Amino acid sequence: MEPREPKNKEDELVPEIIDDDVDLQKRRVETKLYSPRDVEGEPNWKRLEIIKDFDKFLSEYGAFIGVSPYGSSVNGYNLKSSDIDINVLRDLSKVNDVAENDAFNRAIEYFCRENHEKNGTKIEVWIVNVDIDAIKRDIRAFLKGDELSFPTSPIAEMSEMVTGDKIKQYRAQISAELKKMPKQKQKWAMDVLVDRLTMTDSMNLGKKGERIPALKYPESENIRNKRRILWKRRVLKIWGIED
Repeated sequence: MEPREPKNKEDELVPEIIDDDVDLQKRRVETKLYSPRDVEGEPNWKRLEIIKDFDKFLSEYGAFIGVSPYGSSVNGYNLKSSDIDINVLRDLSKVNDVAENDAFNRAIEYFCRENHEKNGTKIEVWIVNVDIDAIKRDIRAFLKGDELSFPTSPIAEMSEMVTGDKIKQYRAQISAELKKMPKQKQKWAMDVLVDRLTMTDSMNLGKKGERIPALKYPESENIRNKRRILWKRRVLKIWGIED
C-alpha cells in the first residue's frame, strides 16, 4: 500500500497494513455499524473519553439530550490530526429564551476550546434541535395520508449512536406514535429511515477507502447491502417495530 501524502504537517503518513489486518478491518465493516478505531485499527480510547467528558459537561443543561459522534473517529479511519465530529441533540422546547440559548452555545465553545488546548484535538459541533411535538404532528399527518410529511431527518438522526439515557425518553415517545400506524405504513417508514442511514453510511465507506486504499471495495454494492441489513436491525430495534 502506497502511503498518502499528509494534508498538513501534523498528519502522519498512513501506515502499512498487513493482509491479516485488512481482512480484520473488512470483517468489522461487514459486521459492525460503528468502529471507533483509527487508520491503524487501534481503539480510539482517548477520543472516546473526550466524547464522554463532553457529554458529562453538557449534562447540567436541561435542554441537552445527548451527543452523537459521527465521521472518521467512530468509523475507523481517523488520523491523529482528524477532528472529532459530533452532533449535539437539544430539546427545543426547553430552550426558554435567547440568554439560555447563548449560554448553551458558549458552554460548547468553552469545552471545545479547552479540549483543543489540552489534547490538541479539534471538535466540530453541529447542534440538532429536537422538536418532539413537531415530530409527532408530522407522523400523524403522514398517518392521514401525507407521505411528504414523514419526519425522516430527525428520526434518522435519533436512530444513530447517542450518549446517555435521556435519548430513551424521546425515542419512546416517537416509538409510541410509530406503533399506531398500520403495518404497511410502518414498513414504508422503516425502509425510508434505513435508506437514509445507508446513504450517509456509504459516504463514510467511500472516505475510508480513500484514506486506506487497501480497504476499497470493488464489490461496494455487496458491502452496502450487508450494511443495510445491519442498519435495518438497528432501526427496528430502536423504534420497537417488528419486521
